Amino acid sequence: MLNLTAKKFFKQQYRPGALAVNIGSGTHTIDPNVFNLDLFPYKRVDITADICNLPFKNNSVDLIICEEVLEHLPDPDSALREMSRILKTTGRIYMNVPFIMQYHSSPHDYQRWTKYGVRQMMSKYFTVTNLGIAYGPTSALVLVLISWLAILLSFGSQKIYNVCFITFQILLAPWCHLLDQVLGRLETAENMNCGFYCEGENSKLRELPSSVPIDSTQARNLTTTARIPATRPSLTRLPIIWPASTWLTITRTTIT
Repeated sequence: MLNLTAKKFFKQQYRPGALAVNIGSGTHTIDPNVFNLDLFPYKRVDITADICNLPFKNNSVDLIICEEVLEHLPDPDSALREMSRILKTTGRIYMNVPFIMQYHSSPHDYQRWTKYGVRQMMSKYFTVTNLGIAYGPTSALVLVLISWLAILLSFGSQKIYNVCFITFQILLAPWCHLLDQVLGRLETAENMNCGFYCEGENSKLRELPSSVPIDSTQARNLTTTARIPATRPSLTRLPIIWPASTWLTITRTTIT
């Protein structure tokens, strides 16, 4: 399937009452029934924690979504190991990683993957059920062209580069998606594209530790917001590994 998005994955897999977590969400909200987790306390983040030290109990999460996050980690295996630990044996995961894409720091950028690289990486911890192209060859070509033009016209200035890049992206991006609907379906498109998505299930039985230590400098606070619907588990009822110390706290916002 071409471009199985996180939203499509969630709609296909979600059942009422299931615990779904978007790891490395940033400010992006996929669905009100998905908890957003990020290292930084952005406006729409529900849980602030380190992806390599997730504050969830073993086998406690039904669905995991992780979009364009692993390339920003120096050790992606540690993050995947943690996600495998918290995902139920009947759970499912959706991953999205880049292939041909310009450098983009958030705050750093370390990795890129081919199709076979994605499969090898994911197969260490999950059973891969679906692997395909997220963004097609036209998107890859245009991104390289945009980066080249931005370098040419910025004269070494990062600020001018950013303005040029965003401007060209706004002008050219719509055409990329139209062409990629055709080219992205070709088998040879696997040789040149912006990135791959991978869907997997946690069907492997593993020996898991009873608890996982969490770095107090990484885990911060959990925030309950008024946008949590009745079908989503209460934040205070999440299978969190509650610490004895005070470095992890719950904050409730007042509904006015």
